[in-house]
Amino acid sequence: MTNIKDKLIISVINESFEKILKFANIYKKIELRLSKLNLTNEEIFQVIKCAELVVIKDITELDDTNNFHKISFNNEQLKKIFIDCPFEKIDNKNLIKYIKEPNIKKILSYHNWSKFKKNENIFSYLLEKLEIKISKYSIVKIAVLVENIDELNILFSLFAKYPNINFILIPLGKKFQKNRITSLELGSKYMFCYINNPVTDCQLHYDDYFCI
Repeated sequence: MTNIKDKLIISVINESFEKILKFANIYKKIELRLSKLNLTNEEIFQVIKCAELVVIKDITELDDTNNFHKISFNNEQLKKIFIDCPFEKIDNKNLIKYIKEPNIKKILSYHNWSKFKKNENIFSYLLEKLEIKISKYSIVKIAVLVENIDELNILFSLFAKYPNINFILIPLGKKFQKNRITSLELGSKYMFCYINNPVTDCQLHYDDYFCI
């Protein structure tokens, strides 16, 4: 298996530009949650320059006057970035230009904090709901509340059912939070973690991935 360090992406919220740049230099893979950060476009470019991979999230949360909507990435920057595309907001006018651009790597993300039915095939549900070509997306991220081992197994069964899909499968909730490590071992392309400020109270710290 790939070194676990190579699969960890640091999520950053409520951090200064200097701290974010430091994380990009040290950890190399970083997620910028734009609605929880105060970055200029030039600062975003500097983070991309220092990092190996940058996930850009919350484009749909920015109002129409935000300068990020004026950003234009060059070919070198495009090699490093992924645009997070929430499935419920793929028609957002500020996001759709990235979805339509074939040279931009995209993550289709689905989050659900409600309990899902035991017999529900989550991925089939997504395909039916979206009515889009899944091939537009480099990675499919599914994060759902898991309350028992059967639900965890349903989530992780997607690895075997759809071996050609690059998944990030995240069990939400504290009860199975350490199974994010299991998800990496089973085949998740990446996993999100934190250094200073967790995105949710069930997110694991970077160091947690090396203590078990």
